[in-house]
Amino acid sequence: MTMTKERLIGIVELNSSCHCTHCEPCGIGYMTQEESCLECSGPLNDLTYGCGGECWEDANYAAEELFSEYLKEMEQPKRLRIEGRRMGWQSRSGYKDIRATWEALKDALIFDGDFRVELKVEVGGIFTARRWSHDEPMGASFSIYPIQLLADTMTLDEAITAGIVDEWGCHKGCGEYFPDCECEREGENA
Repeated sequence: MTMTKERLIGIVELNSSCHCTHCEPCGIGYMTQEESCLECSGPLNDLTYGCGGECWEDANYAAEELFSEYLKEMEQPKRLRIEGRRMGWQSRSGYKDIRATWEALKDALIFDGDFRVELKVEVGGIFTARRWSHDEPMGASFSIYPIQLLADTMTLDEAITAGIVDEWGCHKGCGEYFPDCECEREGENA
């Protein structure tokens, strides 16, 4: 499948072993595994000193900005669902519902180990991620999209009237305070 630039909002890569290089003739620095300078095709020198983790911070900032663009495109959802396929050495599938924050998404996709994650956002709210690691050499793939819980669409008074929560605002199914409850999906009742 060929993707046109008009459909693509952005792609960002997070890498646990970010690599800083520098092109002497151009003075351009890179934070990726480029083989040669993209400007002049000259050789790249490793930056042993001066990198100090900035490449991770810069990539994290770029990913957070891309995530913000996605949230704007999707009209600022409160929660997201991440559906994963081919995860881990057993190639498992599953999903996780998270709050729509960069920290929650990052915590769901990365782990303490060597990995590379590519985030891609396309026009129309298509948000995908692909993660490579020792246990995922062919890459695990993730689809990310907004979900709505009843607490996102219903006031506390409406939930009390509907009998979903008690008079103190606690959900009858799990006991959590209604705005914090994550077990009620849109259209389902207690």
